[in-house]
Amino acid sequence: IDEASFSELGLQWPWPRRLHAELIDQLAAAGATVIVLDIMLPEPSNTEDDKRFADAIRHSGNVVLAADRVYRESSSIRQWLRLDPYPAFIDAGAQAGLATVALDQDLVVRQIPDSDNALWRTVIARLIREHPEITPNLDIPPGSLIRYVGGVQTFPYVSYHDVLKQTGSIPTNFFKDQIVIVGRDVKASPEAENAQADLFATPFLASTGWLTPGAEIHANILETVLGGNPISRLPEGAIATFLALVAAASALAMRRWRPLLSALIGLALASMV
Repeated sequence: IDEASFSELGLQWPWPRRLHAELIDQLAAAGATVIVLDIMLPEPSNTEDDKRFADAIRHSGNVVLAADRVYRESSSIRQWLRLDPYPAFIDAGAQAGLATVALDQDLVVRQIPDSDNALWRTVIARLIREHPEITPNLDIPPGSLIRYVGGVQTFPYVSYHDVLKQTGSIPTNFFKDQIVIVGRDVKASPEAENAQADLFATPFLASTGWLTPGAEIHANILETVLGGNPISRLPEGAIATFLALVAAASALAMRRWRPLLSALIGLALASMV
């Protein structure tokens, strides 16, 4: 869901759900194994569009919809609420997965969500139903980190309108046997009540200068889990021991004070940390 699609479709957000229904039909016909909509659909729109969308979910049989947690505050109450997809879509066979991601203190997304109904768990459960021969290890230790495969657009991107209008730009069998994640890739949020676009900082921000769409965050989480190679943090004791060794090495290397040499050694040791 990018700027090109907004331009081509000429519609304001939220788009009519009949468009999402057509998209699901096209992706299912193209052989997608799991279709993930990383957009919030918690309320009804108009009856005809909602029925069309529910029918598309029912016919494809492999749709996962995003749920989220939102913070509400008033003069009398402060609480976190879970927003789930509109019940009619769940009744039609869609599964809901919690798409919330956690930010570290520096506002970078590194952690694999560990809730039982995290979006990645729901997607993989649906994948296993379609392909029982796939047996990933879902016992991810709490605190495990995402092993990003690269910066933004490392995974292949396709514009929403190219699928919907079948422009011929997508190779044959491109979606066959794939997990397809549909999400926003726009620089500003199209939702007036949400000031932040669905873009996040990753460890690649410093080198690329680009924020990453939430859909690609989820793609990296799935790649990490399915590949069985999450990153584990060192124990606190090991980190303290390493820092003590660095300090001792620094003191030993700088016994004879030579400002330029000492500065170079200090920078080299700091880069190791």
